[in-house]
Amino acid sequence: MYKKILSSAIILIIIFSFVFSGHHKALMAPVLPEAGSVIREEKKAAISPIAKAEPVKTPASVVTRQAPNRLVIPRIGVDAPVRAMGLTRDGKMAVPSNYREIGWYKPGTLPGEKGSAVMGAHVDSGEYSPRIAGVFKHLHLLAVGDSLYVIDNAGQKIRFEVTEVSFYRYNDPASEVFNRNDTARLNLITCFGKWLEDKNTYDQRVIVFAEARS
Repeated sequence: MYKKILSSAIILIIIFSFVFSGHHKALMAPVLPEAGSVIREEKKAAISPIAKAEPVKTPASVVTRQAPNRLVIPRIGVDAPVRAMGLTRDGKMAVPSNYREIGWYKPGTLPGEKGSAVMGAHVDSGEYSPRIAGVFKHLHLLAVGDSLYVIDNAGQKIRFEVTEVSFYRYNDPASEVFNRNDTARLNLITCFGKWLEDKNTYDQRVIVFAEARS
């Protein structure tokens, strides 16, 4: 009888330990992009589903967002293609090597969804001479109230309105750029300021914060 009670108690302890144990992972923001950032490709193990999930029915009033295809900024004459990007080998947000393309941080938020969608592009060709103007050459000229438009792969156009233009040092923490999730946001990043020969990058970053508007 005693062994039976003891055995039952051990089983209950194991069950409670399994149910209430868990790991909480903090959302880590990548470091702001540098000139010439290169994407890192990661290999992911395939996971076989145990059972086929039932399709989720989406109400007609709910808009299904898709990956961004183009970014249009009328005030500074930008109408450029957008590419999905990830991280560089040293954990920085990657941007396209092509100076006329814009990188969307794919591990983050889709533009139009609640959270911070982040895009970055080059201001120019950096150390290469002669310097070639990048797609975000005039990003610092944007002002509060300016409109930005994201066109996704389904042809849907989402309007954002600039709410803030800020300047950061190249190595400043940037958690607010990636992690704010109170509304649908779009944050644009590029280099700015003085070229640092020893760092192979500019000493500042200009960041445009915008919010979705209907």
